[in-house]
Amino acid sequence: MDVKNPVESAKRLIQRGMLDDAYEFFKILPEDLLNGELEPYVVETAEHFAKTGDIGKALNVAYLLDGEHFEWAVYRAFSAYLWEGKSTERARRALELHYIIPDPEDKVGILRRIAGILGKEEPELARMSLRLGIGWARRINKRADRYDAFEGLYWRAEELEDWESVRRICKLLDDRGRRELVMDVLDLDEGDPVPDCEEFIEIRRNRSEDEDALGILIRVYKEHERELLRSRGVNPYLYKLKARKTEDGVQFYAVRRPITVAVLLYLLDKGRKILTRGSS
Repeated sequence: MDVKNPVESAKRLIQRGMLDDAYEFFKILPEDLLNGELEPYVVETAEHFAKTGDIGKALNVAYLLDGEHFEWAVYRAFSAYLWEGKSTERARRALELHYIIPDPEDKVGILRRIAGILGKEEPELARMSLRLGIGWARRINKRADRYDAFEGLYWRAEELEDWESVRRICKLLDDRGRRELVMDVLDLDEGDPVPDCEEFIEIRRNRSEDEDALGILIRVYKEHERELLRSRGVNPYLYKLKARKTEDGVQFYAVRRPITVAVLLYLLDKGRKILTRGSS
């Protein structure tokens, strides 16, 4: 290990699969270097330990970083731990440790994933994960991000038929957010009457009992709507997915959302951050 050329040394250790040596090497390096050029390698090392099931060591690696770098490493570690194994044992362990995740939005994403893995095998823990996620979603400052978090939790709650969580989410949303969620889920058009929370739950409960394969496909697509739109280069804050059943199956297409002041402010804020990063 060459302290004078730490980037090449870290790269070489990781390429050779010597992750324990990489961890020990990182421990003797200055923090500004770890949070700078070496950050990708530190995160990659944390992800490796998480994938192999050692979430404790993965978090120890993450603790070598500070601030946003630490947040990112912790989120990637939990993500790798859950996505790689998808076991109820890992989900239970992640639930025990979720408090370590600093960012509320990241917490919600991980708790939603935990609930999905636990599913109907561990229904009580799955519901607990959703309740915790709902609580953390309330702490997300930006309305658009908060809505995204609640929407993701909604789809997970419906998948698990946790109607009490659906009720909580519906009632915690502001009037515009509630209207947007209900319209998206029920595929309503502008001007259609929008049911209240109890009516909405009854409609979805009845539909879930009679849901066919196409209905399940639509629900899965809607659950991952924003990721799918982003993957196609479409802004999910300006467009949403519409599903139409046809003789051959189902067709998805993007339709423009009504423009609101909140969306415009959100986009302006995003643009400001990009410009700030570019000038720094």
